[in-house]
Amino acid sequence: MSDTQNPYAPPSESNLQSFVPSITGAYRDNNLLVLTRDFESPPYCIVSGAPIPDGQKNHKKQLTYAHPAYLLLLLLGLLPAIIIILIVQQKLNTKIYYEKKLRRKKNLIATVGITCFLVSLVLFIAAGTTESALLGFTALALLICWIILAIMSAFLPDIKVKRAKNKIFFVKGAHPDFLALFPPMPPELLGK
Repeated sequence: MSDTQNPYAPPSESNLQSFVPSITGAYRDNNLLVLTRDFESPPYCIVSGAPIPDGQKNHKKQLTYAHPAYLLLLLLGLLPAIIIILIVQQKLNTKIYYEKKLRRKKNLIATVGITCFLVSLVLFIAAGTTESALLGFTALALLICWIILAIMSAFLPDIKVKRAKNKIFFVKGAHPDFLALFPPMPPELLGK
């Protein structure tokens, strides 16, 4: 049997030369962004695809992934499930760019949300020490505002890990113009 017929034969030298690694550590796979450990974001907003002006800082982002089947561990209890998921999850620390408009919106929602939560806690404590029902209702209203802001922040455009395999992360939410900056993912990449 020759090497071309043997499925277990090592790859030939010509196949290895056809694989050109991405300089930035990223590839595209249909509408997914494929990130490797050595990913360096170009100066474009990952969500909107807009170019980033010189001098704007990039943002640290930690992407994590644990297979959804690990949620079945919740049947054993919350604490064991959290501990096991934290141990088995894959992590990728990277730096990405967001355009100022999107970054301001995220920061505003986070600041108002944290403020509503803290003020509602203070008002709940104050309502417990006094006999004023108004403080309790105000605290409840602020707590409801905090929940609404948390829900709103979940709908802001952002990137999310769809799956991870062999320390390679498949991320959804990247803009098509941002995806166009990267070469298509070679099939050999998953064979590592």
